[in-house]
Amino acid sequence: MRTAAILPLYKQEGDKYVFKGSGFFLTEELLATAWHVIRNGGRFALIGEHYIELEVLFKATPEQNGADFAVCSLSTAAHFHSLKLESTVPPKGIICQVKGFLRNRESGAVESQIFECIMEQEHPYGRENMLRFQGHAGKTNQGKMQGMSGGPIINSEGKVVGLLSSGGRPDMPVTGFPDVEIYAVPAYALERYLSNYPNDDHPAASL
Repeated sequence: MRTAAILPLYKQEGDKYVFKGSGFFLTEELLATAWHVIRNGGRFALIGEHYIELEVLFKATPEQNGADFAVCSLSTAAHFHSLKLESTVPPKGIICQVKGFLRNRESGAVESQIFECIMEQEHPYGRENMLRFQGHAGKTNQGKMQGMSGGPIINSEGKVVGLLSSGGRPDMPVTGFPDVEIYAVPAYALERYLSNYPNDDHPAASL
């Protein structure tokens, strides 16, 4: 039986696994997330009926090339749905959905979240391998998005156009979606990695 394509990520801390962020499957065996979610190392896992440890195959860091993502493989065989990537840059003004997970501040439970965003700009402020969106998250965690990092941004065709890197309330809204400003790694950066897999022998190589 296959499970969901978008999942929360947990890090082992002592005898517990602590929620750190979101991730999604590029293929049945490869999971993408934001590099800053897992950059401090340690044992990371998906949670469901049991934990499945992750191994980092590839990382792209803001210091390298402006991107912020990692591709991981599973320590044991499992069956997950995967998401398709959109190879072109989303046009300005297109409305998409951000999907991921947040911890409920009242109950402490990790819950799935979906909200709308609108594409604003490619290479914002000269940042290579980055897209900027404006999103409407309502009262979700008072506009804070810790936990959503690594989740996909999906267009109306169900394809991934970006991987959420960071987000929060902007100082000055610029569109009709005023709640949060979002920065995302474009899907074509992920596609470049997949085009070389499994022949890439340099997991820390730049894009």
